[in-house]
Amino acid sequence: MVLTIPIKPVIWLIRALGHQELANDLSLKIVRILFHSLKAASGVDLQLRGIENLPDRDDDGVLFVGNHCSYFDIILSACAFKTCTGYIGKKELGRIPLLNTWMLTIGCIFLDREDPRDGIRMVQAACENISHKNSMVIFPEGTRNRHEKDSLVGTFHQGSLRIAQKCGCKVIPMAITGSADIFEKHFPIVKAGKVIIEFAKPIDTASMDRGEQKHLAQITHDIILDMRKEHIKELPLSD
Repeated sequence: MVLTIPIKPVIWLIRALGHQELANDLSLKIVRILFHSLKAASGVDLQLRGIENLPDRDDDGVLFVGNHCSYFDIILSACAFKTCTGYIGKKELGRIPLLNTWMLTIGCIFLDREDPRDGIRMVQAACENISHKNSMVIFPEGTRNRHEKDSLVGTFHQGSLRIAQKCGCKVIPMAITGSADIFEKHFPIVKAGKVIIEFAKPIDTASMDRGEQKHLAQITHDIILDMRKEHIKELPLSD
């Protein structure tokens, strides 16, 4: 990350000159190099499924909705994306030097969960990003759920999918399994292991009526739950 410091002003200048897609492409390449390096160093065997459901360069931005087990969820999922994709993260992530600036470069948004008004700002900023074909990722559980065997998917916070409801973008459910076994379950040791990330078919929120949109969070939750049930049959997760 230190070695990439000189690249950041170049990307900011390209963006300021109005070349949004070029800036996104460069940002994505740098972040992918960083995160692929971290994945390789950790020895993770990453299994990707449903990659045909990921948006391509010419597609509109989407909202990825995933379960959250580990800090590695961001690192590993970012290795899969084909286009520039930002994350909705807690404000504490915005305080980590170097990491925070690269997260901002790819369109990440830091949220103060204690301030309800900040949620409105987050939704507006996320919709703005999506309108520029910059997809977003949100973890509606609100915190890491490290006890994968006990609770396959935690409860999604009320209003967590307001982004999709406001801008009418497609939602892609994303199930992550095995990531807590890499780091959180034996902190501070990093151990190699197998992780499965599966992307379901996009949900077209624009074609939903108001009643269906009201249950969008539960619909997405259940799709992720079904995928994780299948994953856990394959993975020897630790307690």
